[in-house]
Amino acid sequence: MERTTFDIAEHKSVSLPRRSFLYVLGTGALFLGTGSIVEKMLGSSVVGEATGLGGYHLYSVSGGFPVVKPNQYELRISGLVRKPMTLSLDDLYRMNQTSIDSTFQCVTGWEVKNQVFSGVSLASLVAQSEPLSFARFLKFTSFDHVYTESLSLSQPEFHKSIVTTHMNGSTLSLGHGFPVRLFVPGNYGYKSIKWLSGIELVETDEQGYWEQYGYPVNAQIPT
Repeated sequence: MERTTFDIAEHKSVSLPRRSFLYVLGTGALFLGTGSIVEKMLGSSVVGEATGLGGYHLYSVSGGFPVVKPNQYELRISGLVRKPMTLSLDDLYRMNQTSIDSTFQCVTGWEVKNQVFSGVSLASLVAQSEPLSFARFLKFTSFDHVYTESLSLSQPEFHKSIVTTHMNGSTLSLGHGFPVRLFVPGNYGYKSIKWLSGIELVETDEQGYWEQYGYPVNAQIPT
């Protein structure tokens, strides 16, 4: 069986079967195994689900949760901009911080209410890069090297979205996208890409990971 090694909390190496998943709770406890995991094959991708974690179902499409050391993290803003940027985690911490109290809702039906997402306004980051006039969309990438998503610069959610470093007053857990994820209020959770590594401004929309499997590009939650 193929095995994958993850560099996990306190930089300990844990060797796992490819079709097993590692979930880290706030207590620091580690849970291995497939008894509480639902796995679904989509082509060569594995989707893992761990339930009962504060109401969240934590998913991965890459066979595990990717890890980057905080001092090595970089967020690249590129594409149709005048000022490409590469930001460290400290750079994000030093910027003006904003928070939003919102419900996180998955397209599969579950939701977690009264969640506080904190970090840097997505719109303010994009503005600093000075988009070119024909930039129309944002393409997001994850450092799991699999997941992608997109937003239109014209949709209202763009101006409300947060490049998130904290949830409910604490830094993100690994399963929630540590050290940085996106949160898009008013959209289903698949738009809120975890383990955010890149924001590229483009002229035409590119379907995200789940949209390629039939999920709607317009992920707006009905009101």
